[in-house]
Amino acid sequence: DLFLAFLSFPTMGNQASSAATWQKYHEDVAAQEAEEERARAAAAPGPCTLAAYGAVQCVGCVVEVPLRTAWHAGCFSLAACCCVPCSLVRDPTNAGACILDKDSVGVRVASHHFQYVTTYTDLGRFICMNLRRPCDPIYVYMPEVSLQRPPRPPSSGCLTDCCASICQASCDCERAHAIASRFVKAHLTCLALWDGTCEESCHPGTCIGPLDECGWEKSEDRFERWNDSYSKDKAERTAKFWEQRKCEPGRYSFCRSASGTYSAAIVTPAGDADDADLFLAPWAAGCVGAAGGACAGAAALAAL
Repeated sequence: DLFLAFLSFPTMGNQASSAATWQKYHEDVAAQEAEEERARAAAAPGPCTLAAYGAVQCVGCVVEVPLRTAWHAGCFSLAACCCVPCSLVRDPTNAGACILDKDSVGVRVASHHFQYVTTYTDLGRFICMNLRRPCDPIYVYMPEVSLQRPPRPPSSGCLTDCCASICQASCDCERAHAIASRFVKAHLTCLALWDGTCEESCHPGTCIGPLDECGWEKSEDRFERWNDSYSKDKAERTAKFWEQRKCEPGRYSFCRSASGTYSAAIVTPAGDADDADLFLAPWAAGCVGAAGGACAGAAALAAL
C-alpha cells in the first residue's frame, strides 16, 4: 500500500502539467457555457412571439386537442367492440378457456388509441398550464444549443481513470427537453405548422395505429430517430465550436473567482457585430423563422 501511494504521489513536474491541463479544461468549459448562454439569450422569445405562441396554444386547446381526443376515443371504442372479440384464442394450458392474443392487430390498435386518449388529455393539461403563465411558458421552439463537454483530465491522485465515469455522470436535461418538445409538436398540428414539421403531426402511425403490415414508423423508432438527430446536431455544433476556438484564441476573456470557479466573457471585436448571428445560425435559424412568423401572426390577430 505504501508503494502504491508512493507511485500515485505526483511529482513537481506532474503537478505543473496537471495544473495547466486542468486550467485549459476549465477555460474550455467556461467558453462553451458562454456560447450556450449567448445562444439562449439570442433565441429567447420576446413579447410578440409569446403572444402568438399563446394564441396558437388556445387554438390547440379549444379545437385540436378535443377533436384528436374524440377521434382516438372513437377508434378505441370501435376496436374494442369489433376487433378485440375476434382476437380471442383458445388457451393451450386450459381446455375450454380463451385468452386474448395480445399480438393481434385488433388488440394493438385498441391499446394504441387508448394510450393516445391519455396522451392528449395530458397535452391539454400542458397547454392549460402554459396559458396560466403566459410570460414564462414552456417554450417548445427553444433551439438546442448545448455543446459536448471535453473529457475531464485524470485526477492527479488516481492511478487509473476509474473515477472518470463518476465524475462525468450527469443528466442531459437539454436532451430530455428537446425530445419532449419534439414529441409535443409531433402530436399537435397547430404547433407543428409554426416550424414546418406538419408531416410529423399527421403521421398515419399516430393517427391510425401501429400497423406493422403497412411499414409505418413505430413510436420507439421515432424516439430513436429523434435521439440520433439530437446527438448528430450536438456533435456538429461542438465541432464548429472547436474550430472557432482554434481560429480565434482571443475570443474569450477568462476570470477565476476566489472559490476557483472559471467564467468566460465573449470579446467581440469592433465592427464584428454579426459574428454572433453567424455562429448561432445553425442553431437558431428555426427559432428566428418561427419568431418572424409569430410576429406576423400576432399582427393579424391584432387586426381582427
